Amino acid sequence: DPPNPTGPPLILQHGACTTGYSMALLAGLLTQGRRVIVPDLLDFDYSYSRTFDRSAKLEDHVRQVVMTMEFCVRTFGVGQVDLCGHSHGGHIVVAAACKARHLVRKVILPVSYTYLTLPTK
Repeated sequence: DPPNPTGPPLILQHGACTTGYSMALLAGLLTQGRRVIVPDLLDFDYSYSRTFDRSAKLEDHVRQVVMTMEFCVRTFGVGQVDLCGHSHGGHIVVAAACKARHLVRKVILPVSYTYLTLPTK
C-alpha cells in the first residue's frame, strides 16, 4: 500500500494466456499515490483457483472483476475504482464496467479490443 493513497484503486487486468505477474512492472510504476490491484483470471492464474480444465467462461471472468470492484469499494472505503485491461482483459473490464457502472470512474484500454455487445455463445 502506498502511504496516504489519494486516487481511486486501479484494477489492472491482464489478458489471455498470461497471468497477473506479467503486469508486475507496470503495477509497480502506477502505485504512486494509489492502490493497484492485479487479479489473476480464473484458469489463467497460478493461484488456488486454477482448475486446469479451462472451464471458466467470459461471464465468469466478468463476474470475477465485478467482485474485485465490490471488494475494493468495500475494503478501501472508496466510491469508485478505475479499470485498466490489456488485450482480452480490456474486453473483460468493459463488460464488468457495463454491469456495475456505479462502481467505475474510468476505463483504460491499452492495446485492447472489445465488443459493443457481449457474444451470447
